[in-house]
Amino acid sequence: MRASDAIQKGNIGTSEVSAAFERIKWGVASNDRHDLGTDLFLAARDARRFDTLDVVGAQVKAGPDYFGEPEKDDAGEVTGWWYRDTDRSHVDDWAQHGLPHLIVLHDLESRKSYWQHVTADAIVSTGTGAKILVPKANTVDEAHRDELLAVAATQRPVGGWERSAWTGAGELAPRDQLRYALLVPRLVAPHPNAGRGEPITAYQAVALLAQVRVNDLHAFAERHESVPTLSEAAASPDWLWRYVAALVVLR
Repeated sequence: MRASDAIQKGNIGTSEVSAAFERIKWGVASNDRHDLGTDLFLAARDARRFDTLDVVGAQVKAGPDYFGEPEKDDAGEVTGWWYRDTDRSHVDDWAQHGLPHLIVLHDLESRKSYWQHVTADAIVSTGTGAKILVPKANTVDEAHRDELLAVAATQRPVGGWERSAWTGAGELAPRDQLRYALLVPRLVAPHPNAGRGEPITAYQAVALLAQVRVNDLHAFAERHESVPTLSEAAASPDWLWRYVAALVVLR
């Protein structure tokens, strides 16, 4: 029996794209058993190899056939390649998927991988089908880690604050709460009109201090046993409460 050339190219492309993402320290899971247009699931990681808890889907297309429609600038230089979806069934699914999706074109000769984030804005209608431009500048490598991390974060849930009363940071992921408490404390700190009937978290205490509401922090500590005073916070086994106490010293 003779192996299919198309399948061979596809397998090589998927393997080499997987390796390219692994070189930038991302986790890679191949979607062999239930592939309906997503070859890989990519676990995004920062430069220190910490998971960001974001996942990206990727569809890989390998071989010269996928580089047959280049886009050129005024000087005649290739700036990217058009990927076509004849009935747009795949591109529309990727754009509407619960995970952000990449289309990755892999050059088998140079072993370079080029990507584009599939969004509604990136899809160009061709009538019955659609096409997407995959830029030559978008390579899978360390130089483009930040851009790829930005793609990974696009589907991260966010709080809906427009015309709503903020009731605390409970809906935020723990990894986000401290950053919000320091940068936009009004979104985390209990509202002055909300009263002091419920105890606050250490994140909310940080936000109170960021708003210079030290008296409110004292009032919560007096009312709720679970909220330490500043002296108790300094000796707390919880590093975040110790951080609250340190913020007062820094002020």
